[in-house]
Amino acid sequence: MKKATILYFGAAAAILLYLLSKTSAAKNLKVYFQSVALKKAPGLVLPTVQATFRLVNPTSSPLTITSIAGDLLINNNFFSSLSQTQSMIVPAQSESLYVINVKTPVLQALSTIVQLFKKKQKITVSFEGTVNSDGLLLPIKETIMMF
Repeated sequence: MKKATILYFGAAAAILLYLLSKTSAAKNLKVYFQSVALKKAPGLVLPTVQATFRLVNPTSSPLTITSIAGDLLINNNFFSSLSQTQSMIVPAQSESLYVINVKTPVLQALSTIVQLFKKKQKITVSFEGTVNSDGLLLPIKETIMMF
C-alpha cells in the first residue's frame, strides 16, 4: 500500500514538473511581427495579403505554437482580423517563420493601400493579438514601418 502511494505521488510530481517546465519554456518564446506583403498569385487571380511572424525559441526544448490571432492596423486604423490555428513546432534554440494569409477583401486592401500612397505619408502596420504556445497565451503588440 505504501509503495503504491509513493509511486502515485512520484508520477504526479513528475507530471507537474513536466507541465511547469513547458509553461516556463513557453514564457521565453519571442514573437516578432516581421512583415505584411502582397503575394502574387498565378494567372488572373488577385494577390493574397500575407503577414509574417518570426518565432524565436531560446530554450532547450521544442515549443508548439497552436494559434496566432489578432488585428492588423494600418496607421492605427483597423485593416483586418487574422487567425491561424495550424500548429507549428519551433525547434529548441532556433527560429522559424510563421506565415498567415490575411482574409480581407483584396479590393478593399488595395483601395486602402492606394489611399495611403496618395497621401504620401509613412505607413505603419501594427499587430495586436496573442500567440498560444503549449496552452499559454502570450500577448503580441508589434509595429513595423513599411515605407
